This record gives sequence, C-alpha cells and structure tokens, in this order.
Amino acid sequence: MQNASSEFKRIAHRGASGEAPENTLAAIQTAVEKYQVDLVEIDLRLTREGIPVLLHDPTLDRTTNGKGPVSERSLVELKRLDAGFWFDPEKKGDFHYRGKGVTIPTLEEVLAQFPDRVFCLEIKEKQVEIVERVLAVIQKIPRKGGLLIGSSYGKIARALRSGMTPSVKLLLSQDDLIWAHTLYRIGRKKFSPPSFYASIPTTWHGIRLDEAGWIEFLHQSGVKVFYWTANDPSEMERLIERGADGIVTDYPDRLNRVLGR
Repeated sequence: MQNASSEFKRIAHRGASGEAPENTLAAIQTAVEKYQVDLVEIDLRLTREGIPVLLHDPTLDRTTNGKGPVSERSLVELKRLDAGFWFDPEKKGDFHYRGKGVTIPTLEEVLAQFPDRVFCLEIKEKQVEIVERVLAVIQKIPRKGGLLIGSSYGKIARALRSGMTPSVKLLLSQDDLIWAHTLYRIGRKKFSPPSFYASIPTTWHGIRLDEAGWIEFLHQSGVKVFYWTANDPSEMERLIERGADGIVTDYPDRLNRVLGR
C-alpha cells in the first residue's frame, strides 16, 4: 500500500496476541522476531507486593488457570499459573499453549529480554502507586529501544509527566483527548498538547474518531495518532488512507500484507 509514510508504525497488540497468548513472552517474541513490528503494546498491573506484571484484566480468570484479583496474588503465586491455559483464538478447543510453561512475565523481564525494542506501556491500574513502581523498573534496566507510556486515567497520566525522560514518551490521556476533540468540534485549528502521541479507538461512546479531518487536526497540533484495535485488512487500509500514523493489531501478519512487507 502506497499511502503509509516511512514513519508509519506497526504495533502488536499485547504482542502478536492473535497467534500467541496475550501479554506473554511468547506473544512478544512472535511479534518482534517473526513479524519485525515497530512497537509492542503491553498492559501493566501490580502484584500484591507491588511488582509490575503484564496483564490486561484486573482478574486472572480470562487468560490464566487462576481466579480472582491479580492484586491479591504475590509474584511467586502468579508465576505458578498457566498464562496459555485458555488461549484458543479459533474457538476449536485446541488449547495448544496449555501446559507449555507460558507464564505471566514481569515488566523487568520483558525490558531485559528485549532491550532494543520499543514498547508502548499501558497502565491499567487506577492507583497512582503504580507510576513509581513502573518508572523504577524503567530506570533500572539499560535500554536502547524507546518507550511510550500511558493510561486512560487522568491522575495516572499527570503523575507520569513528572517522570518522563527523552527516551520515554507520554501518550495523551483520555481527558486530553476529550478536550482536543471538543476544540476540533467547535472549529479550532489546533490545541496545545501536553504530549505528542495518541492511541485511540475508531469510535468512543458513539463518536467517530477516525475522520480524516480529526486526524488532520491532531497532526496540525503535532500529535501522531495510533488506532486500536484493527484486525480487518480493509479497516487497516481505510485508516492508513485517512492519515493514521500507526495501527495496533492482534495480527501483525495482516498489517504487513496490507503494507506490502
């Protein structure tokens, strides 16, 4: 496809989560080694003792053979769980990652194993405590690859701003995007963003967020816009044609084919 710029980003959603269990080393390795994605998006929560680990949900039930809140388990307890237990993307009862030693990784493990890769860290917790914990891990692990970091919670985003460095970039928060879209709707030419990256869905509470005019508004404000989660090639093509700077997908292979890579 010719419309994508050379700066366009291919972003693996929770790793290549259409092919391997989400937010695991297996999914990340598939994304970066098999499909050479530009970024990997991962989700972060805290263990009982406050260690950042890769999990999207507040509970363990959907993605592991454990049950109950993540926050009530220690890292030792979490490491005993099978993070590939329920992985069955084609819904055929073929749980081929079950019993294969796929565990819940810590943020520290991921950054240490993939020091050259760029990650987009999505903080899922509401407690501000997680910011200090995540930034401490980032500062501890030597890296060559950059990091994007964000949260849909305004208080988390505000706490993150105090810890940003040149190698760590902040995503716009939900509050920032609501304000930006309000300015767009009333005809302002641009807004002054507190950061210059946005990760957004195509629709939000019935509002279309994939209009070419809205994308251009963000571009005029200096903001690069990434869309999640696009798995259909036709949707990928439409977003690229309208000016998206990146696409977050469960299937990096499909995006690579759309881009002719």
